[in-house]
Amino acid sequence: IALSSALEQLKKEGGVNKRNKRYTNNYTTLVSGMKKMGFHCYLNDNLHSTIIVSFHKPKNLNFNFFYQNLSKLGFVIYPGSITTQETFRIGCIGNIYPKNIKMLLEAIKKTLVKMHIKYLSN
Repeated sequence: IALSSALEQLKKEGGVNKRNKRYTNNYTTLVSGMKKMGFHCYLNDNLHSTIIVSFHKPKNLNFNFFYQNLSKLGFVIYPGSITTQETFRIGCIGNIYPKNIKMLLEAIKKTLVKMHIKYLSN
């Protein structure tokens, strides 16, 4: 039943190419917005996928507060590192659209203001 539902949703969206375009728009919006705030991607741009993006955790960012505050605002990101460096990840797939990514970016900005962070240190 779940597979049938997923295939129906994919069909309604216009197929794989249309969905990939949405994921690519999500990714582009996310990375551009995060870079404007001073975050740095873990991987070089040519190694990214549109599925999920890893960002370096800035030295002056209290990640627990950052994570908890975003959660209170309705946004859940992936804590923890998959490398020896401190990183966090943000997904770009699922029932997520560029408007949702823009809302997340605004929540991140509000959280940084709440944390009294004007500049991120890497």
